[in-house]
Amino acid sequence: MTFSEAVHPATGVVVLAGLLSEGGIDPRPLLADAGLDPEILHAQSASISQDRELAFVRAAKTRSPWPDLGLRAGLRHHYALFGAWGLAMVSSPNLLSAIRVGLQHMDLVHTYLRWNFRSEADRAILEFRPRADLGALETFFMERDIAAAVTLVAGLLGTRPRLESVEFPYSAPDWSDAYRPVFDGPVIFGTQRGRVTLDPEILARPLPQANPVTAAAAERHCAALLRRMHDAGPLADQVRGRLLRARGAFPSQARMAADLHMSERTFRRRLSQEGLSFRSLRDEVRRELAETYLQDTPLSLAEIAHRVGFSDAANFSHACRRWFGCAPGKLRRRHPDAGSGRR
Repeated sequence: MTFSEAVHPATGVVVLAGLLSEGGIDPRPLLADAGLDPEILHAQSASISQDRELAFVRAAKTRSPWPDLGLRAGLRHHYALFGAWGLAMVSSPNLLSAIRVGLQHMDLVHTYLRWNFRSEADRAILEFRPRADLGALETFFMERDIAAAVTLVAGLLGTRPRLESVEFPYSAPDWSDAYRPVFDGPVIFGTQRGRVTLDPEILARPLPQANPVTAAAAERHCAALLRRMHDAGPLADQVRGRLLRARGAFPSQARMAADLHMSERTFRRRLSQEGLSFRSLRDEVRRELAETYLQDTPLSLAEIAHRVGFSDAANFSHACRRWFGCAPGKLRRRHPDAGSGRR
């Protein structure tokens, strides 16, 4: 799916436009130049195409008086900005539960990065990787999302946590001094990927606004929003969303067509009009899930095989060779930190 075919919540644009206004720059001409209606600044729950959002971000970076625009934007990402998603997290019983519910409903957020989390004996790690080639904007989005993650954690806990380290996958920029006040911990540049490392002790810390009734209601709302999001737009988006929610028990083409209230023939024809097939979409989802599990979890190969819909590890290994050009164990060895503690 291309950026022009996908949509995002407009929240990130609204935050950026507010920053520009505070810097004495009228964001409305920049929005118009990017093909965005300035009225989105006043519309709740607005969605915009990703290509237009990126065009606005490029223009904002060019006009911004601050080189650290990404960091400044990230600091505005308090949980209250995100509606039901933020409410589901802040009302969770502890930080670990909040992180899990947030990642489970991550499609509701306007990120261009894939956020992954894992907890080890002596550290808890949030990692950030681009979902696509962001070019010159990667630094901006790394700054924004990592600053946003730290801002969210502080807001959930009600206090700013001490960070073990914060890592960025690029050389120190000219404005690297601006990073120090944002992150309460060592800042390291030139690493393999973006990463925030926390003391795992804080994961069990009760959240001050924990409320089981509110948490359950907010999670139901998030799930409903995701269903509506995945069941709208191009048919391929609907299929991808349903496959991702299947958690390994992937339906057949006939079952998917029936679930979408159309004949199998119509289902094939409509996907063909979008240049896709059910098999290619299922393979794409399996490949993405396999890469995530191999690089970012300690799950055994047999468990990963099951989660991506294979009957055994041998068939999964054959698929990995086709997808990645190597056996799954070798792919994991390329990222040894992801395999630590695997069963």
